[in-house]
Amino acid sequence: MKKMTGIFSALSMLIAVTCSKAAFTNLDFESYSGSGNDLLPGWERGTGDYLWPLIDQYPISTAGLGLVTVNGEYGQVPITGSYSLFFCPGTSASMPGVPTTVSIWQTDLVPLSASTISFTINGLGSASYAFNLGAQNLLANSPTLLPDGNWRYTTDISALAGQMATLSFSATDNDATWNRIDDIYFTAIPEPSTLALCLVGITGLLSTISLNKRVQGTRHKV
Repeated sequence: MKKMTGIFSALSMLIAVTCSKAAFTNLDFESYSGSGNDLLPGWERGTGDYLWPLIDQYPISTAGLGLVTVNGEYGQVPITGSYSLFFCPGTSASMPGVPTTVSIWQTDLVPLSASTISFTINGLGSASYAFNLGAQNLLANSPTLLPDGNWRYTTDISALAGQMATLSFSATDNDATWNRIDDIYFTAIPEPSTLALCLVGITGLLSTISLNKRVQGTRHKV
């Protein structure tokens, strides 16, 4: 029985690893390193851009991007979960009146089976935005209005499947604009090779179970 459990666990782990692939990290912004200008795990940011855990700690005269918690003020709360990313490009402290850009990005391998990428945003203001995966504009398609009043953008990125690409979000403006982004995710259809490996693992597992039962049945008869 112990052998059976060990085999089952090993094959289950093999199937899980084979049948699932992850790309990019912290796409829901739930991982936060905890203070001041620390980077969000998995993400890089523009030089001079700041990260704040609370919106009411944000000095509106300086450009920056940050996290908003459920304690955020101005009637704004995260889209879902404990955190959302907010963009607030403001007037440059050193060059008043000059539009500033805030940005965040990461580079990784797009899953081989990826078909689309989606994200939720509470709306686009007057800022100039550049949301991209590689050369793919993530704002090219009309968004879907969600029941909670937020917007969901979905873009076909199948042409980038299996390639290294940079996922980036930036906003440029000369006035503060509060926009929250959350829940970035890829959707994928497993490629034939992955499905085949999954089936092999499942078939092997079922065969092992069947063989074990037959052996036990023979022993009982003897």
